[in-house]
Amino acid sequence: CYPSEGALRATTHGVLVISTAPATGEFVRATIEAENKYYTPGSSVQFTAVGSDLVGTAAEIPAEAEWQLADPTMGTIKDGLFISNGKVGTATAQIVYKGKVVGESSVEIVIPEKIAFTQSAIVVPFGKTAQLTVKATINDGIHEVVTKPGDITLSLDNNAIGVLDG
Repeated sequence: CYPSEGALRATTHGVLVISTAPATGEFVRATIEAENKYYTPGSSVQFTAVGSDLVGTAAEIPAEAEWQLADPTMGTIKDGLFISNGKVGTATAQIVYKGKVVGESSVEIVIPEKIAFTQSAIVVPFGKTAQLTVKATINDGIHEVVTKPGDITLSLDNNAIGVLDG
């Protein structure tokens, strides 16, 4: 990012907000995340959560806090492990504590729009093997979709040139 005039300049006005609230270490909210954003139907997604107090200092998530899905028709969740039932849509994982949602994060369960080899060409010497990798994407190739075994099946139209395994 570059300043509009090409160089940094002093500011004459600014606002700095500093909290004077003390860190209590008492759990108030959870920050939840998954490793990726887009997954295929039937996937398993591990969400992780970190607790914090009112001012953002780390706090232990109480044992009474429970995981739930905002839309239970998307699958199941237990201990942060979401298992998609195959329905396409947004799966929002939540942590509920004392009857209140204290944190949430979403992933998208999607059908990839494009599947392509990651290499444009590959040369495999006679009798040798090579790893072929594919990438699934949506939104004109902008977002990668995490696939699982069985989502993509490769086949050859000329079995005389070799075999595919996996």
